[in-house]
Amino acid sequence: MRIVLIICFALLSACGPPLDTGPEPPVPDPADAWQEAKQAEDPYQRWMMNEYDIWKFLKDRPEEQVVRDTFGQPDSVFVDFNRTYRILYYYIPKINDYNSIEIDLETGRATGFEWD
Repeated sequence: MRIVLIICFALLSACGPPLDTGPEPPVPDPADAWQEAKQAEDPYQRWMMNEYDIWKFLKDRPEEQVVRDTFGQPDSVFVDFNRTYRILYYYIPKINDYNSIEIDLETGRATGFEWD
């Protein structure tokens, strides 16, 4: 009889209501992490955006000042001979490569980019 009572007690204990663990902790927003990294003193922290985020940002054709505010000052700038566009070159040390953003001089907006 004892064994039956122990088994019933174990089953009732195991099948009780689940423990309340409280609310789930908030998931950090990647945009907040990006803003914190942007404000960091290390200039290479700005490259924490992944390629998809950069593509989404540049496909909306932002103005040159918004591009510079987001990515910082370019490492070098090239203006074509016809003075129709400006190319901003950014060096990414993690991949040891230059990436570029093309700015139309008439509109002042990003018109193309090459980002690895």
